[in-house]
Amino acid sequence: MHPHLLDVVSRLDRSRAALGGAVDAIAARLRQQRPGPEQWSTAEVLEHLSMVEAIFIGRIGDAIGAARAGGLAGETGSRSPLPDAIETRMSDRVNKRTAPDAARPTGTVDAATAWEAVERGHHRLRALVADADGLALNEVTLVHPFFGTLSVYQFIELMAAHEARHTEQIKEIARTLAGPLAVDASRPALRHLAATLAYRASKVLRDVPAGFGSTSVGDATRRPVLIVAHLADLMAWGVTLVQDNVSWKAAGGDDWDLEVRRFFDNLAALDRELETATLVPGAAEKLIQGPLADALTHVGQLAMLRGMAGAPVRPESYARATVTAGRVGLDQAPPGREFDGDASISRSE
Repeated sequence: MHPHLLDVVSRLDRSRAALGGAVDAIAARLRQQRPGPEQWSTAEVLEHLSMVEAIFIGRIGDAIGAARAGGLAGETGSRSPLPDAIETRMSDRVNKRTAPDAARPTGTVDAATAWEAVERGHHRLRALVADADGLALNEVTLVHPFFGTLSVYQFIELMAAHEARHTEQIKEIARTLAGPLAVDASRPALRHLAATLAYRASKVLRDVPAGFGSTSVGDATRRPVLIVAHLADLMAWGVTLVQDNVSWKAAGGDDWDLEVRRFFDNLAALDRELETATLVPGAAEKLIQGPLADALTHVGQLAMLRGMAGAPVRPESYARATVTAGRVGLDQAPPGREFDGDASISRSE
């Protein structure tokens, strides 16, 4: 397949995969349900897509057919991408557009049938452009009633952008149907992970030796107080991830007590968000692989530095510890089962 055609068809494949994922995330029994008055259901969104794409594919086929009849040459030039202004307009979910009558869903088609129609449209388009592979499709143009003159490549990209737009709509439908306080599968695990971080961090941060915060073991390693400051910043970053308004801000200092307090305050704020907020798709994964995993790593680093400072943290069986979702402050349950020595050294040694 010519690289120009491969680029746009691959983009359409990606948009189709994302669309399918958004649909699959909604229970089958809810795909016919409207999230509110004058709002489309998932099935109606899919029906709309199938209607629009049938129109687009028919027009693309007619344009290619006419160009070939006129002696369309092979592709030798560059490809003009879909203009940024159109990309921006298609991704805008704030300013809504009214679908023309020819593309308004009837509401009589179930989601499975509508999805099959969308899939058939994709297969038809693939066969159509595969038959014209290598021809100068950048020179074959069609007039869109709203966006003006576009090439075949741009029309295929427009289809992908249109699908992406409605993928976001389906995600919005899912969140609305779930309700603002819906408990998804990741929420309890995330809150328990936050409480685990609090339990382990509190053990490391309590009863530190005098001057520990300013201890330096070399230029390549942060001083303990700056590690705690980083922990506080990580928790603040986590709050923005939950709120889908990602922002990083370094706000730390050299005051040990202040940074410990700021860390636990920010962790508590993150836990409140996890308790009440509706997590956007992908937020749970980002929280785990980003701030939470990083924070646990740095708690281990602090434990190691305490050992080097002559104030080691006594090991315990953490699986038996009392860790409670919502308990995310410095005050934690006493250790369940502490022990001495290294649990990874065989007793026979």
